[in-house]
Parts: sequence; C-alpha cells; structure tokens
Amino acid sequence: MSAIEKPPVIGKHILSTLTIGMYQDPRMIYREYIQNSADQIDTLSEDELQDKIRQTIVIDIDEKRRRVEIKDCATGIPRDQFQDRLLNVADSQKDPSKNKGFRGIGRLAGLNYCQKLIFESSAHGETSISRLEMDGQEMIRILHDQEDHSLASDVIRKISKISYQDDVEKPYDCWFKVTLEDVRIDVGRQLLDIDSVKEFIAQVAPVPFSRLKFKLGEEIIEEAQKAGVPIEEYTIRVNGVTITKLYKDILCNAQGRTLAVDCKPVYRMIEWHDKKLAWGWFILPSAGVSLPESTNPERKIRLRKGNIQIGFDNFLDPFFPEARSNGYMLGEIYLLSDKILPNGDRNALEVSEEAAAFTDQLRNVYFKDLWAAAHKANELNNAQRDVEKYAQTVTDYQELANNGATVAMEAKKTELEKAYERALAGQQKIERAAGAAIKGDFVKGIVDAFVKHRPASSGDDLITSEHVIKECASKSSKKASKKETVKTTGNKLMNVIIKVLSESGIEPMQALELAQKINEEICKEDE
Repeated sequence: MSAIEKPPVIGKHILSTLTIGMYQDPRMIYREYIQNSADQIDTLSEDELQDKIRQTIVIDIDEKRRRVEIKDCATGIPRDQFQDRLLNVADSQKDPSKNKGFRGIGRLAGLNYCQKLIFESSAHGETSISRLEMDGQEMIRILHDQEDHSLASDVIRKISKISYQDDVEKPYDCWFKVTLEDVRIDVGRQLLDIDSVKEFIAQVAPVPFSRLKFKLGEEIIEEAQKAGVPIEEYTIRVNGVTITKLYKDILCNAQGRTLAVDCKPVYRMIEWHDKKLAWGWFILPSAGVSLPESTNPERKIRLRKGNIQIGFDNFLDPFFPEARSNGYMLGEIYLLSDKILPNGDRNALEVSEEAAAFTDQLRNVYFKDLWAAAHKANELNNAQRDVEKYAQTVTDYQELANNGATVAMEAKKTELEKAYERALAGQQKIERAAGAAIKGDFVKGIVDAFVKHRPASSGDDLITSEHVIKECASKSSKKASKKETVKTTGNKLMNVIIKVLSESGIEPMQALELAQKINEEICKEDE
C-alpha cells in the first residue's frame, strides 16, 4: 500500500451540511452562540466573576429591523487570534471534557438565516475592535450555483471580509458580539419571535431555576452538590428579561385544572463499572395524568450536558416502555462522563461503550420504574374518581327523592348501583396500596403523596346503594303523598275562596286570579 499523494477535496457542499442542514429548529443557533459565550465565562477567575457584567450573556432582538445580537463581556478574542479562531472550521482546540462547544462549527449556525453574519470582538488591554463580516446571501448563491465548483475554504474566503478599527473608545474592556443582520423571514421568522425565543432558551440553555416559581429548585441544587454534581448556571437576558427555567410549583391538566407538584423529587446516580455516568432528579405528580405541552412546556424528563439540553423534549421518549409515559413527569438527567458526548447538532449521542451502558440502564431500570409509578398514579386517581363519581350520583339521586320524582329515580337506580360497585372497588384498591409494603422509591413516592393529599372524607365508609335507594324511596313516597294531599286540599280551598269572593261582589275572573295567588302563598308556607 502506498500513501495518498493528492490531498482529498472538501467541496463547498460541506457548508450546506454545517448550516442549512444542521438544525431542525432555527432557534438552535441561540444555543450554539450561548454555549460559546458560556465557555468563555468559564475561563474567568473568581475575582473576575465578581463583576456581574462579565458573567452575563445578553441577547437583543429587534423584530422591526430584523436584527439579532448575542453578546458577552467575558474575555473577547485577541486581535492576533481573531482570524484563525473564526475562519478555521472544525479546528477547535477546546477540550470536550471541559467545554460545552468543542467542534469549531457552531459559529456558522447563523449563516443560513440572515443576509449578513457579523462577529466583533476586543480583548483585555486592546485599543482596537476586530470585525468579521460573512455574507450569508452570497453563500446560498454559491451553494446553489451548479457551475461553481469551489472548495469549502474558497467559499468561506469569498463571503468573508475582515477589518480592524484602531484607537477606539470601547464600550467595555473585553467583549464578543455576534450579529445577525436582515434575518430571513422565509427560514428565520422564529428567531425574531421574542416570546418563543425566551421559552426556547428557558428550556435549552444553562439558566437557573426560578426561586419564586419553583421552590424545589434550591433542594435540587443542594442534592446535586452533595452528590458532587456541578450544575453550571449563567445569567442570560433576552431584551432585558432575565431567563430562568420553566419549572413551577403548579401544573395544569387538559381541563385547565391546577395540579400541585406534590411529590418529593427522587434522585439517582447512574453508574457503570464504578464510573459515574449521570445524575438526575425526577418528579411524578400524584395526579397521574398526562401533562399538556400547551400549559406545561417544561414537562418530560430532559437530558443535559453542561446544563445544556440535548435534543428536544421528546429525546428520551423511546427509552420508556410506553413513550407517552414521559409526558406524566418532570425531571433532568445531567451527563457526567466525558465519554458520553452529544453529536454535532446535539440531537443524539455519539457512539461509545459508556453511552450504550447509560441508555441501557435508562431503558431497563430507571425508566421501567418510572413507568410503573406513572401507571400506579393513574390507577389510584382513576379509583379516586370512581369514589367521587359515586358521591355525586348519590347527591343527584337524593335530589330526585326530595322532589318526589319517582319515575326519574327508577331510571337512575341501575346507574347508582353500578357507580357503587365501581366506588367500592376503587376504595379497596386505594386502601390496599396505602397499606402495602412497596418496593421502589418512585412508586412509594406516588402512593405516599396520593394518600397525604387525598381528601379526608374520601376514606370514609361508603353508604351502600341499597341503603340510599331504600332511604330515598321512603322520602320520595312521603313527598309524593304530601304533594297529593296539598293538591287535594288546595283544590277544595280554591273553590271555597272563589265562592266567598264571588258573593262579595267581585267579578268571577278576578275572583279566580285572587284565589290562585292565595293558594300559591299557602303552598309556599307548607314547603
């Protein structure tokens, strides 16, 4: 065998893969630029981090001008490194075990979504600003030109202009800014939707829990620290608003009813051959219902590396016995092993022994237990609903008896008897669960929370349907008899009143009207 003498050609279409074909959602570019800023913030010393401006990532979206800016004031890029670090592709010197972005391709993310992509920077002690302008529109034109056979490096050179502005008064000592100018409406409209961007960043980016909305957030951070798990958090502002994760103490079901996050989190360290692969927290509300995405965008267990989400909210669905089970719960899993890495677009994991061991444990151990807990929650809540439905059916039946509606009572009798059978079975199921020796923290947590928050009255002995029917039949009979008596007496009284009024010289029709009013008042008094 002989060495290859002619170097391989890397054609222009690799840029299409790295820009046009890389991301399923345009908002992913925010994740790419945020993780690059976060990596620079990570290099700051403790003293430097005392300056809050240096640990903040600022995003400004101008919908009218179709312009987006992402800026940090961490370190900036020195002038003598600026060209190489920004124009060399897939040549990053970052350490995958320490850095969030490490492939050197993410900076190209915005090229497909704007007319011009601009990078500006200045490092500590410099009196100049470095600027790189890349023409996204020209890149698209070249990629679509079938007659143009440029290499990838040639295309980058053609669309790029670099310049340096000396002796300037800088807004801050060191900074780095990415600007997307003239965002394309056809493919980049989502980049300008401020509310949509805020929600996306709140789910994907390494931001903190809200102290006001999610009381369990502090406990989760404390448990992570006890386990030696670093959860990196950064201040990110979008149009002046500081972003926090979407987790909250109150959820909503499909009917709009509020559901409390009433179960304590369960924490797990996932290990393999004495290696710590990942650590996670899991909450399954005892309500035991699927959480609608529209009112609970934070639902489902998410996978994170460096506190940045991998994939979308459904990434872990396939590892459950039933994919829909993930929609019943909340949680996060933080990858710890430097052998488990996200792929280029962070929508899958790279192949490795550790990654395979991690996903096997999710599928065969942890998510099986969570699935069982979700089923138990659903089973208990269905049982509780049967008890509550029977109570309502009894109330409806008693109302019919109070009105003497014997025909309607007869029609509803079968429904009452069946409701009682279901309620009795449901109550017995709940009592067995409450008194059982339960294996597994997930299922035990569900049962404990359910029993704790269950209405006290729902544990009372059920009144049998037979007793209700007998009691109501007697009441209805008395009511009907009384009505008949009142009716008979009323008719006799009406005749007497009409006779007396007529003898007093009152017109017959007027006498009838007065008699009816008198009779009505008497009936009201009887009732």
